[in-house]
Amino acid sequence: MLSVRGTSEHTICQEAMSIKEPDSDPFETSMGLILRTREKDPEAERRFVQIYFPLVMSWCRKGGLRFQDSQDISQDALSTAVRKLKHFRKDKPEHKFRAWLNKIVRNAAIDFAEKQAKQFKATGGSGSFFNQIAFESAASESGSNNEFIFNRALELVRANFKKKHYEAFVRVAINGTDPEQVARELGISRNVVYQAKSRILKQLKTDLRGFIDA
Repeated sequence: MLSVRGTSEHTICQEAMSIKEPDSDPFETSMGLILRTREKDPEAERRFVQIYFPLVMSWCRKGGLRFQDSQDISQDALSTAVRKLKHFRKDKPEHKFRAWLNKIVRNAAIDFAEKQAKQFKATGGSGSFFNQIAFESAASESGSNNEFIFNRALELVRANFKKKHYEAFVRVAINGTDPEQVARELGISRNVVYQAKSRILKQLKTDLRGFIDA
């Protein structure tokens, strides 16, 4: 099993964010995942939900909501986020994507809990309890949330590359192994190792641009 621990994922994330795509590829330069999702690209919308669903689920669960309720709220909140993404602006440093998303999820959770409270008050049952303080605490953990998002994006990227290429990327970019050693042990050229690292970092930048908060 490949290990992505022991070396700072934050450093790799920063490296991914610093890549500048060639001017000859204007689509990649101008259209990150956040922009393609705004343009109603079905694949971008699917990938957006894939990246963020586990994180939003974790916020809801830490807020005290039951598993099934957390799933329903997460799905509804992310559907709302996709529809409203065109309104999100990152014009200033204080404009944080996660704070914007947090507000959408929090409102969805509060609405859900209030509706349940009324329903169960009438029937005498009990529903999910929403602890807004615990929810806000979980959602405000910038470093751990960024790491969560990065690891989720990395997991999804893995399916788009050959096994040896992904392994070369992890061993060189994340674990810090010498490229010559990796090339020799995997039976590929050093140039292939460098190409794999560059292409995967570029894909990560495309997926994460605008979604990782400083």
